[in-house]
Amino acid sequence: MPNPRLRPIRRTAALWLAVALFVAPTQAQLRPGNAARLAPGEPSDAYQAPQLVAFPALFFRSDDGTTFVAAEYAKHERKVRVRARYFVDGDRQRMVESTREWSTEFFPTWVATVGEHRLCVAGKRASGNTVIEFWTFALPALVNEPATGAAAEQRKITPGDRTAVRVVYDADVEGRRIVRTCAPLFGAKSERLLVVFGDSDELCSLDIDSGALELVATPRTEHATARRPLLPLLKDGRRTIVVSEHPRLGWCYWMLRHTDCVDDTPPDVPQIVLLLDRDKDGAIDELREIGTAEFDALGFGDARNFLQTWKY
Repeated sequence: MPNPRLRPIRRTAALWLAVALFVAPTQAQLRPGNAARLAPGEPSDAYQAPQLVAFPALFFRSDDGTTFVAAEYAKHERKVRVRARYFVDGDRQRMVESTREWSTEFFPTWVATVGEHRLCVAGKRASGNTVIEFWTFALPALVNEPATGAAAEQRKITPGDRTAVRVVYDADVEGRRIVRTCAPLFGAKSERLLVVFGDSDELCSLDIDSGALELVATPRTEHATARRPLLPLLKDGRRTIVVSEHPRLGWCYWMLRHTDCVDDTPPDVPQIVLLLDRDKDGAIDELREIGTAEFDALGFGDARNFLQTWKY
């Protein structure tokens, strides 16, 4: 439903950052992609990962904005770290936190929120196989520790247990060997995932039930067809996917470089990969590359035009 706290966005020098900041969650329960539903002006320490830990995925944020749980993966380590933070009485100067780690049989290359209390964890096995798993978690536990001596009552937070692991992809196929980024594909009858593979820069759709991959778009001329268009911008290392629900255009997926900024590039020069699912059936109806001029013409520069938005 519409979020009354959306903040209008005008074209700025940091488009991807503005997109990350203009939405706020309205429910304590998770919704797909709630990891990046950040409130305007949200302090960065609420979700910032420690140094050398890549791309945190915030997959729980309490309704009152005091509790956060994020997953992080360390480079070159076979583990995923889940960190819970609680700001006592909402005071940003009084924070308690704790961390739990789960070992993996592969080196993680990406983590993303894919639903209620669920993470997508993708990586690379030593054998060469690319693997994608879905992890399910219980809610974090917040308890009061009794006072001892002169000490006041203390709060303690612990990440919830990992309750299930489901392997949804495990194969060694050329062009499908490293998951660069992924995001849920909304509206499909069966659960699907948009995946960008790093060794080919190709965008694919993964059927979670069958494990089948379907090419959606490619930067490779030899692989492009009328149904699978050529999108040269895919080859510039895009890691960020923004998903928005538009009342007229349906599901809108924008693909940006991880450090993308809208700089002094002429507004008619393509900088953004846009995918549209106009009828919200889980099938992409339109794919193209657009510049900031078309971005504004479509009304994407004003957050009030969207029902909801997530960033991956």
